[in-house]
Amino acid sequence: MGKFGNSCLITRTMPGADATAQKIAPLGYEPIILPAAILRPTNSSIDINGIQALLVTSSNAPNLANLTPEILTLPVYAVGDATAKAARNAGFENVVSAGGDASTLAVLAADRLKPKDGALMHLRGHEVAGDVAGLLGACKFEVRATEIYETIDNPEFGEKINQILAKNDGIIMFHSPKGAQRFRKYADFSLLKNWSVLCISQASSIPIDEPIWANFLIAQKPNEAAMIELI
Repeated sequence: MGKFGNSCLITRTMPGADATAQKIAPLGYEPIILPAAILRPTNSSIDINGIQALLVTSSNAPNLANLTPEILTLPVYAVGDATAKAARNAGFENVVSAGGDASTLAVLAADRLKPKDGALMHLRGHEVAGDVAGLLGACKFEVRATEIYETIDNPEFGEKINQILAKNDGIIMFHSPKGAQRFRKYADFSLLKNWSVLCISQASSIPIDEPIWANFLIAQKPNEAAMIELI
């Protein structure tokens, strides 16, 4: 049993949810994996003509992209360490992690790159947290985007979430604002008095910020390592 109860409900998408569960189990919690959303690849081709570097704000993008040998030669600027690891696992060799959020990624790219050297390609999902393109656009960069995947509601989440909340207790992890929004959409908040919440960022906490929670925790940095430090 962990200090916040028996279970840890993980709402992030797969395969990230599995990786989180492996980190949570040794801390005394029973991991319950119930993704709020599922991913659907778009199978889009990536046009790298005139591109000097790639931006990735989710580990799902390198995992699901159609990558050619030419694409793999480009430098990758990743939002955080997990996304950087996914890019390396996909075959990229020149990968830099911003270790933060969209704002820190934009600052890193603007510091290391020059607008005159070419456009930047953001490999992303249909839903995206932060506005890295807007931030870099303000720094005179041309930022193009290719949607690698779309995120849709997981039907199983709506079917099972309230049964799980009623029969268990512990802590619920939210890795994104969209995940928190989906929880808000389907969960019965009267069942939350035995649950604590852990959010990866302030933005992720906003949709589910209610006084009913046993504990309401927000990571000091927007990454999973900072989340796990709190539990």
